[in-house]
Amino acid sequence: MTHSMRYTLTCTGAALLFLVASAAWAGNNGKVRQSPSVDQELVDAGFFKLVTGKAAACCVPDGSVDDTLGMWSCCSGFAVSGSTVCANPADYGTTWTSCRQVCGTAPVNGCIPSGGWDDTLSNTHCCSGAAVPGSTWCLNPADYGTSWKSCVQQCQ
Repeated sequence: MTHSMRYTLTCTGAALLFLVASAAWAGNNGKVRQSPSVDQELVDAGFFKLVTGKAAACCVPDGSVDDTLGMWSCCSGFAVSGSTVCANPADYGTTWTSCRQVCGTAPVNGCIPSGGWDDTLSNTHCCSGAAVPGSTWCLNPADYGTSWKSCVQQCQ
């Protein structure tokens, strides 16, 4: 058999295999998903919150870390202003691929209610005027005690 014939048969076989695999994948996974699949252990640990309703979806609870691109979203619909941190600084303001943000608590009457998560830089403020001692943490640990840029605190 000539070299070109073997090459043609090899390419045809590979294309056929790809076609069969694609059809099998589409048959099992081609359906539009109503909600993303989440490991139940992550939900149990509090990293995600299962929201029930007409179209069930997963969301990230207040005080937890969300991806900036929107694969997940904050349950409150509110990200802490200035909390976005990107593993690759070039992603900031462009692709957002490596970026994360902290989900905050939406203000009520202009302030963050008790138990909610607030930014440390006071773009918003706790209704009580105080944060829970020791609750402050930063998405970028280098911000702690320096710029406080990506830091949040829980309101008393």
